[in-house]
Amino acid sequence: ILTLAAALAASVLGGWLARKYSRPVGELVAKADRIRGLDLAPQVPAATNVLELRTLDRAQDDMRMALDSFSRYVPTEVVRDLLQRGEAAEIGGREQTLSILFTDIEGFTSIAEGLSPRELTVHMSAYFELMVSALREGGATVDKFVGDAIVAFWGAPTSDDDHATHALETVLACQERLDAQNARWAAEGKPPLPTRYGLATGPVVVGNIGAPTRLHYTVLGDTVNLASRLEGANTIYGTRTLVAEGTVEAAGDAFVFRRIDHVAVKGKRQALTVYELLGRPGDVDPEDPRRTLVEAALALYQERAFAAALARLAPLVESDPAAARLAAR
Repeated sequence: ILTLAAALAASVLGGWLARKYSRPVGELVAKADRIRGLDLAPQVPAATNVLELRTLDRAQDDMRMALDSFSRYVPTEVVRDLLQRGEAAEIGGREQTLSILFTDIEGFTSIAEGLSPRELTVHMSAYFELMVSALREGGATVDKFVGDAIVAFWGAPTSDDDHATHALETVLACQERLDAQNARWAAEGKPPLPTRYGLATGPVVVGNIGAPTRLHYTVLGDTVNLASRLEGANTIYGTRTLVAEGTVEAAGDAFVFRRIDHVAVKGKRQALTVYELLGRPGDVDPEDPRRTLVEAALALYQERAFAAALARLAPLVESDPAAARLAAR
């Protein structure tokens, strides 16, 4: 009887101890799985009084906070891709067709001179938060910040067959959100931050570039250079978003563009047609003279019918910088 009573007591005690340990251990395993998936939101501490398990819980939370800080420097998509594949980051790249975006704030030097360092830091933080949120929601990998400029791309590390369409849609989302925010800033007496965009689609090398001790997941190639030059060319044509013909061809009829020019680009043997993004089909008047007259005048210009081209441009010269530039030429 004593033996049976002792066995029963041991069984009850064993079950109680098992539950006391297994429940928090299960919580810690679930936490580890969330961290592995880069779900880095704060988590509730494991319910346990066992010293070793509490120590392990604190260690996991320290690791979560370290990864959260790390993910602010490296695109989260890249780290998640490496974790899912069980690989360590190493130097290497592959050739792939992607869509590349460069942005830049118009007149940033003058804006910066009018603000104190702290005011500028706070203002730019709000700007970057708005832009990066729109880019990530649109499926972009944010590559880097270069001063006030942003470099982003679509199609890697997560494959996306419609990267050109998603890139154009995201640019329009950035424009819409920034227009609304600029209006609020102006009402508050803060300087608006008008932004220019350059977008190109084509082959690049994408991967981990750098030294073994310091890597950067980025893109290299002529398409990257083209996107950068298109962003800068907005100042010449008075436009906000210039797009390469490769992006226009890949997007099909999902957006409305106007042909701005046929230009020679450094490093390219053949001239490229440059387009301005006007918007979505339902938002743009198909008979908008900014589109119909400039494109007709450009065609006449290329045929050397200069007088006829000037006649087409006359109604727009005062209001459209792109038309004025072509008229001057």
